[in-house]
Amino acid sequence: MEVTIRDATLDDASEISALVTRVALETFFAHGPEDGRSYFLAMNTPAAIAGKMRGNYRYHVAELDDRVVGMIAMLNNTHLYHLFIDSAHAGQGIGRRLWEHARRVCERHGNPGHFTVNSTPDAVGIYERFGFVATGGLETRNGLTAQPMRLGPAPRPG
Repeated sequence: MEVTIRDATLDDASEISALVTRVALETFFAHGPEDGRSYFLAMNTPAAIAGKMRGNYRYHVAELDDRVVGMIAMLNNTHLYHLFIDSAHAGQGIGRRLWEHARRVCERHGNPGHFTVNSTPDAVGIYERFGFVATGGLETRNGLTAQPMRLGPAPRPG
């Protein structure tokens, strides 16, 4: 069966939360850091995700056999907030398909091609393949370390 990319609904919040939690615990929280784990998990409960969906976040999912195997969330049509792929389906192009879908949706809603992401250090290469470039050094907030990145022309001073 083929992977389907679609806009997420509130009914997807629990499955998105389970995917994000599982992948985060398998990857960037697998060997620590304990700092940030509680904060991250609290920010990705089903209720927290549903609240974001009601706000300025757009979620999109990749489904296979009626199961969510990937997700992407965009904030304000400009910031790639989350991109998670089930480990069993990593490396199959699902992340790129989700990104391309989300990017088209953002551009339809007025984004002229300027995007940001705060990448975990291990995911920088993925975002570089999407065209993002680092905009400074690593930053740590709420116990989570991230590499700020940008796609598109540099902002004009002003």
